[in-house]
Amino acid sequence: MGHGRFGSKDPDLKYVPWLHEAGYNCFLFDFRGHGRSEGDYTSFGVHERKDLLGAIDLLEKKGISRLGVLGFSLGAVVGIGTAAECEQIVALVADGAFVELRPTLARGAERRHLPRWLVRPLGPFILWLAGRRVGADLTSSEPLPHVANLAPCALFVIHGAEDPYISVADAQRLYDSAGEPKELWIAPGAGHRRVDEVYPEEYQERVLAFFERYLAAWEEGKTP
Repeated sequence: MGHGRFGSKDPDLKYVPWLHEAGYNCFLFDFRGHGRSEGDYTSFGVHERKDLLGAIDLLEKKGISRLGVLGFSLGAVVGIGTAAECEQIVALVADGAFVELRPTLARGAERRHLPRWLVRPLGPFILWLAGRRVGADLTSSEPLPHVANLAPCALFVIHGAEDPYISVADAQRLYDSAGEPKELWIAPGAGHRRVDEVYPEEYQERVLAFFERYLAAWEEGKTP
C-alpha cells in the first residue's frame, strides 16, 4: 500500500482486515519524510519511487514475485511511475492520483484561502525552488508520461467526483492515456480520497474484484 502526502501507513491499516480475509498478504510502509521514516521533505513521487522499489526488493527476498499496489493520492502517483518500469506490479489501484502538479497545488493553496493572483504566478517558482532542494524536477513525477507504459499491468482509477484538488476531467485523462486492461470509477458525492468512506461496501467489492481478476488470476497462471 502507498499512503498519501503528509500521511503514513497507520490510517491505511483499516483496509487490511478485508484484504487479508480475501486471502491477500499486505505490506505497509512509510515513504521518506512521512510517518516513522527518516527525511524531512516530499518529492511528490520522484524519490518516493525508490521507496516503493525498496519495498518490492524486500518482498522479492521473501519469495513474492508478483504483487498489486493500492495507492492513495501521492501513493497512487508513485505506484503509476513505479509500475511503468517494474514488471513485478501486475495490478494497480490508483485512488485520487493527481495528474499535473501545478494546478493541483494551486487548487490546494486556494482552498487555504490564498489569493489566486498570488498563487498562479508563484506556483512555477515554488516548484522550481522545491525541486532544487530535493535535487530533481518535481514535474517528472506527473503520471501522464508514465501511465501509457503500464500495460500489461492492470490499472483501476478511482476518483471522487467532488474532489476539490483534482478534476474529474483529469481522472478521465489518466484513464484514457492508459492501455488495456483498465477500469474507471468516478464516485458521485465523494471528495479527495473519500470514496471508501462514502461507498464502503462498494469500494471493498470493486477493489477485491479487480485484484481477483488480475492479481489472483496471474498468480494462478491464468490469463486475466
